[in-house]
Parts: sequence; structure tokens; C-alpha cells
Amino acid sequence: MPQANCVLQRRVRRESLLEVIDALPPCRSGIEACAGAFFWQRRFEALGHEVKIIAPQYVKPFVKRQKNDRNDAEAICTALRQPNMRFVPKKAIEQQDIQLLHRARRRLVNHRTALVSQMRGILLDRGFGFAKSIGRARRMIPQIVADRTTTWPSSAARCSEVFLPFFTRSTLASTSSISA
Repeated sequence: MPQANCVLQRRVRRESLLEVIDALPPCRSGIEACAGAFFWQRRFEALGHEVKIIAPQYVKPFVKRQKNDRNDAEAICTALRQPNMRFVPKKAIEQQDIQLLHRARRRLVNHRTALVSQMRGILLDRGFGFAKSIGRARRMIPQIVADRTTTWPSSAARCSEVFLPFFTRSTLASTSSISA
């Protein structure tokens, strides 16, 4: 690998970053993996530059002093020059979209589980118990809440009316229908 030289060593604001990078001759650049790294990689490569993304744990050993933008940039340059450095593979926008779907689904499932657990606890406090399963919750919670023979304090009745739509089959099943 040819000896790498630093071609830019000044503060650049995000608004003018593309203009500054466009003015540089095509070169190899390093970016620390973070939110937006793949966006900037695509933009810089469209301008003719070679861009490598480095995971933060591989940059950290090269930070010499306290953490700030200048020291981070120097550490990224040093890490980029290492002959055996491991880089983060490129991600196409389509790959990021699939990842977004998976993360959104995971969040929905976690929220659903938390809501079912909370409602199950509320009902256990009032003497209603049922097995820990989403299927059982779909069947039991609407039945218990709709049972007019149950005497609910007015606040619990209002709360259960608010939660009830979240336990219909379509709402709980909607998290399973998200797929890539």
C-alpha cells in the first residue's frame, strides 16, 4: 500500500462538507461507523473517492488524548493506514431498508410484550390469571374486560377500555405481518 498523506486538516461544517470533498482530488477516506456513515460513504463515492468505514472499537486504540473531533479524525487516519485493518462492509440503501423493517418489527414486538405483561399484571392484581402467551392474551383480556359481571373501579374500567383495542387479533397480529 502506498504511503498515505493527510490532504485536509481543518474544521469543516456539515453544510459545506460535500463542497469541500468535491474540491479534493479523488483519494481514500475513512469514516468511523455511526449513524449516517453509509449515507456519507455513498455521497463521497459518487464524487469519485474511495471510502472505508471503520468500526469504533478499531479506532479507539489510536485516540491519543481526550475525545474530540480533531483527535477522532487523527485516530481514524491512523487506523486507516494500518495494513491489517478490518473495515465495515458497504451497505446498499436496500439493505438498510430491510434492516429498518427488522428493527421496527422488533420494537413493535417488544412493545406488544410489555403491554401484555402490564395488562396481565393488572388483571392478576384483580384475581384474573392466565398463561403467559400472546394467543392466550388475545382471547382472555377482551373476555375479562368485556365481562359486565366483573366489578371494576371506574379508573380501572376506563384504563381497560383504552387498552382493549391493543388486544384485538388484528393489532397483535400486525407485528407478525411485517416482513422483508
